[in-house]
Amino acid sequence: MDQIEVRPAGPHDVPGIAACVCEAYLPYVERIGRQPGPMVDDYMDVLRHCHVYVAVQGRYLAGVVVLAKTIDGLCLDSVAVRPALQGMGIGRCLIERAELEAMRLGFDTLYVSAHEGLEEAIRACKRLGYDEYERRVDCGAAQIFLRKTLRRAWQSCALN
Repeated sequence: MDQIEVRPAGPHDVPGIAACVCEAYLPYVERIGRQPGPMVDDYMDVLRHCHVYVAVQGRYLAGVVVLAKTIDGLCLDSVAVRPALQGMGIGRCLIERAELEAMRLGFDTLYVSAHEGLEEAIRACKRLGYDEYERRVDCGAAQIFLRKTLRRAWQSCALN
């Protein structure tokens, strides 16, 4: 099996991004009663307005993460990994890349929101250190908001 590489996305990745997102989010359609937002996004437009990274295995697009600047700060807008490759750590690698990018951009926190019906995604974020801070209805859906304080290496070092 080829090694996974995480890199910035380009226009040539758009078809693979759209396919990956649709495959990853499809199981949630029935549960939440509609397509999750990432399934209907125009990824050419997303590339123009957001920071997008893809995980590739050879020429195969395995996963994607989207970071968006909002009035609330920097948002981990979506993370998707093709179902056949889930559980291999690709999502964690994408989120770690997003956290590094957030720090590079000068953000001390990164937040994520998820429909309350996406229990697996919420549990995964909590395992990675994201803490729930708010619940509210957003765009007609009950959302859970989580955030993580990002720690730079120098912040975690004890100085004498």
